[in-house]
Amino acid sequence: MRPNVLPSTIGVGLTVTAGKPPAIVSFNQAAFLNWNGRIYFSPTNYTIPSSIIPGAFNITVTTEGGGNWLVATSNGTTPASVAVSAVPVNASPGTYAGRVIVSGSGNTFVINAQYGVYGTTMLSCDDIQLSAQAGAAPSPPRSATVTTYCDIAAEPCPSPPLSPSTLTASVSTSSGGGWLHATVAGDSISVSANSTGLPAGLYFGVIDLSSNNAAPAQVLVSLLVWSGPVPLLVASPLTLSLSDSSAQSTQTCASSSENIPLDLTTQTSTSDGGNWLSIAYSSATTPSCPGVTATTTGLLPGTYHGSIVFTGGGQSVTVPVSLTVSPPADQPLLGTIVNAASGISGSIAPGEIVTVHGLGLGTTTPASLTIDAQGQLATRLSETSLLIGGIAAPLLYVSQSQINAIVPYEIAGQQMVTVQAQSGGVSSPIWGVPVAGAVPGIFTTDSSGQGPGAILNQDNSVNAPSNPAAVGSVIQIYATGEGQTNPPGKTGSIASGENSPVLPVSVSIGGINAPVSYAGTAPSSVEGLFQINAIVPLGATPGAALPVRIIVGSTGSQLGVTIAVR
Repeated sequence: MRPNVLPSTIGVGLTVTAGKPPAIVSFNQAAFLNWNGRIYFSPTNYTIPSSIIPGAFNITVTTEGGGNWLVATSNGTTPASVAVSAVPVNASPGTYAGRVIVSGSGNTFVINAQYGVYGTTMLSCDDIQLSAQAGAAPSPPRSATVTTYCDIAAEPCPSPPLSPSTLTASVSTSSGGGWLHATVAGDSISVSANSTGLPAGLYFGVIDLSSNNAAPAQVLVSLLVWSGPVPLLVASPLTLSLSDSSAQSTQTCASSSENIPLDLTTQTSTSDGGNWLSIAYSSATTPSCPGVTATTTGLLPGTYHGSIVFTGGGQSVTVPVSLTVSPPADQPLLGTIVNAASGISGSIAPGEIVTVHGLGLGTTTPASLTIDAQGQLATRLSETSLLIGGIAAPLLYVSQSQINAIVPYEIAGQQMVTVQAQSGGVSSPIWGVPVAGAVPGIFTTDSSGQGPGAILNQDNSVNAPSNPAAVGSVIQIYATGEGQTNPPGKTGSIASGENSPVLPVSVSIGGINAPVSYAGTAPSSVEGLFQINAIVPLGATPGAALPVRIIVGSTGSQLGVTIAVR
């Protein structure tokens, strides 16, 4: 790890007598910087509670290089505070390692320290803690990345930092023989320990790193060999619930039931939303609390699911993770997409007039359709547009909560299309909507989709209970959703001809077939407004509210629309 940044995790060692679990300890590490004879960090105090080492204890200070730069003082009886500091020494640029070993009553509390002597670009790598059960097979290798850093007060720092070139690593141990091994692969080292034949206890080693483009560094390695049964691997919390942000970080912890350090690997996975879940590091030793990050970039509002799997001591623990992504405050939201005549949601058809309900769809002032010099309906009103199948739909009306639009005829033949609103440069989540050949709906006089239909009598007066149509007279029914026409409909155009639906059209009044004399675009209206001229059948029973339906292909209009007949 970089000595010029106070580290957040460190190596902790414990000696363990056979069959006795170690005491709970905290991770601690000191870091010091020396530049032109000046120490950058003041002494750091570490508390040794009596629950770890009761009573008297001894302190041993060792350094792996750079001379006698490490100092530790205390009163020698717990509970105690150990002050760890460094003194300037005349050493070559590089990162040196040392340990403060506090021992007593069968336990050992270890404070790892790093000492950086500035003057050039330097190598840096995190300390490594390994654990093994006495007599068990060797643990999998632990990987660590080697980086570089420099003193910004002494020299310009490269941006981005250099990668170590021609990196080499050599190992040594202070006890236990040749159990430590390290190999180099690019800018990483793979570290493993062979604990075969080692009795329970704590063993120390060091890895010396060198490179042709940076000053060397030392990496401290500790190996805890423990005896007895494998402890239970546990995780806390049992589940994680994350809220949205561009990149949010929290923590989850893994430990063992007997507080025995276990070599630990972590892995993340997601069941939806892509690879939004990540963890700070993939390998460690328990207890370990890696940072968990959820990256919401590109995620639509909603709830996503993933998991973190801790593996250690031949066991695995899964922590379910959920991520809730809320829409931005100004993001338009789609609520429903319905036939503008019937008010029924479901499939959409080419040329259908639809109503989109939602939130934040437009500005506070509603806007109605406009027609340009070419006779085309605008596809953008009040900074709002609606994309259907990626095509800008002609707009009839826009407000904060509603868009009335015409489905582009270009979607004919497709099975599914996307729908997305855009307002003020912000896009809504994308919806998928099925496409049908026709979804007819009859307009009604009160725009509810029920009751008296938008029907004209033969004299062009509005049909109503007080103004019924005569049996045998011709009525005009206004609808939408007839689908593609012949010749093909032109999206956003005003009807200039009589385009007939491709699919056959029939009408029933009072349950009796009504002969159709015309079915096609409503003259001088937007293409998508469907007009049917039908003859009130001679067998129709006079009444104020006879049911009326149109059928296009095999699909009928909504139930509940009526006509008055005399």
